[in-house]
Amino acid sequence: MKNKKLTTNLLILLTIWFLIQPVLAGCGMVRVAAVQPENVNPEITEIDSGTKDTSGSGTIEIGIEATPLPESSSYTNETYGFAFDYPETWILTEQDHGVILQKGVYHLTINFRWMTEQNIQFGRTGLGAGDLLYAGKVNFMDQVIPVNVLSFEKKSKAVLYNETGWIEADDLLFMIALEDLETDYMDVDLSDEIISEAGTILESSRRIDTSTFIQTPDGSSGLAAYLKTQPSVQQGSGEPIMVYFLLENHTQQGLYLLKWYTPLEGIAGDIFEVTRDGQTIPYQGPLVSRAAPTPDSYVFVEPDKGVTAEVDIAEAYDFSQLGTYTIKFRAPRISHLAQSESDMQISLDELGPVSISSNEVTLEVVAPSAGSLQPIRRTTEQAGEIISSHLLEKGPKLMQTPALTFEEFPDESVWKDLQGQVFRVTDGIFKNETFLLLHDSVIQLGEAIGGQGLNSLIVTDLDQDGQFELFFSYTAGLGPQIGPGIQTRVGMVEPGANVLGVIDAGVAYLGTAALKLEASGTISLNIVDTDASGAVLHYLDRLGNLSIESNESDKSLIINFDPDLPAEITANILSRY
Repeated sequence: MKNKKLTTNLLILLTIWFLIQPVLAGCGMVRVAAVQPENVNPEITEIDSGTKDTSGSGTIEIGIEATPLPESSSYTNETYGFAFDYPETWILTEQDHGVILQKGVYHLTINFRWMTEQNIQFGRTGLGAGDLLYAGKVNFMDQVIPVNVLSFEKKSKAVLYNETGWIEADDLLFMIALEDLETDYMDVDLSDEIISEAGTILESSRRIDTSTFIQTPDGSSGLAAYLKTQPSVQQGSGEPIMVYFLLENHTQQGLYLLKWYTPLEGIAGDIFEVTRDGQTIPYQGPLVSRAAPTPDSYVFVEPDKGVTAEVDIAEAYDFSQLGTYTIKFRAPRISHLAQSESDMQISLDELGPVSISSNEVTLEVVAPSAGSLQPIRRTTEQAGEIISSHLLEKGPKLMQTPALTFEEFPDESVWKDLQGQVFRVTDGIFKNETFLLLHDSVIQLGEAIGGQGLNSLIVTDLDQDGQFELFFSYTAGLGPQIGPGIQTRVGMVEPGANVLGVIDAGVAYLGTAALKLEASGTISLNIVDTDASGAVLHYLDRLGNLSIESNESDKSLIINFDPDLPAEITANILSRY
């Protein structure tokens, strides 16, 4: 009777199993303890999708094999020389100077550029509501980076790595953020799991060797650069410093080299290593955006022959200080070397560094000789002493004020075209006041009291008389006669005038405006948007253009206001007062 009862129980158990099997089939492997009734031979010890197993393992396994963990994929960027791994549950999309990894609504954005690509700008226009809280760290490119969570109403809205700044990794810069870009902001709440996955991806990042281009048996490209320049130049002379560049092909085959970042295209990037007495001189020249290369972007260098170019290195690097300068060509990081026209690359993603050796040349910047009539380019310290003395002559009580500090206004055209320099006071009672040093004269460019002072400067020959003029705009307070607020005024300095000074346009705009040199050669005055320092961010409505009127004794600066300006704008234009 007992055996019959046990048999009945076993049949009930098997019936229940067949009823629930379809439900369990999609739930992964399920393990349960073995059922071993007394005096019953455990002949059936495992059931797996109806398969009989007599192994005597002592367990019953029900269902399918466990779902495997997602496999990992790798992303490699040969142009910028780095790679990282990511789970296949994330979808990767490449974009210009960046990649986006997406998992559902979550986006891990990794932007990157060379340190020398200063015109490439990324970053946020703003953050959502909330506070940035420190939430740990990740090891990115062999360095520890803080993880900052944007928290609002106890929800994680975004993750910023190294807050909103760039992450430096050797010669690369990265900007990284994890966000939910599809959910309504109030409902966004990044989970700890997704933040952890993003951190794992970043911690797999690494630099790679990208030197996989055409090479000679000794490991070089077969190209060599040779530089020549003058032995010395007089400080403040303003004369060009010409560097002669020879690129030679030391292989037995003709080579096509992309001209980018070589003197063969001029100076369009930081292509030289320049030091003064061992101190690096930063690049100050133009930065250009690159489209995909074309065959015209390449130069052919015949076997055992070379190609040449000559550039004025003083246009891009500061040689104003006395000392010994060393100059060396910097092998391009973004270039390409081809053996035939068919090998030329047409995609930016296929470009990378090319090894080009270079010699090193030296140049002495020496003090002006006695009796020299050449203008002298002053250091910031020298200019500060001259301007402070000028202010002291105007007001002896200024002797009681602390020493002033200065910075040079960043406009190289003042020196190039006028042999002058513009300096701005950075603190104290004269903060933001700006001065032009021209020959032996000190000329104050407007006023900054109650405003930000100089906000635009243009050097051009507006009246086409063969001499350059300096035009500027500045903001200042309205003064006690008018009341609170900001005015913009416009002035001009004519270096060739018998009496040096500022020629004022004679009108003021109640608001912030700045000058802009148009492609036609005219100068327009425009309402602008500025930041807290007064720097121009955006040009908005145009107010008019400048012109010069001459008579027998002097010249006048005129603002020709556009005739169709709205009434609310014309109401803010005041005559001299």
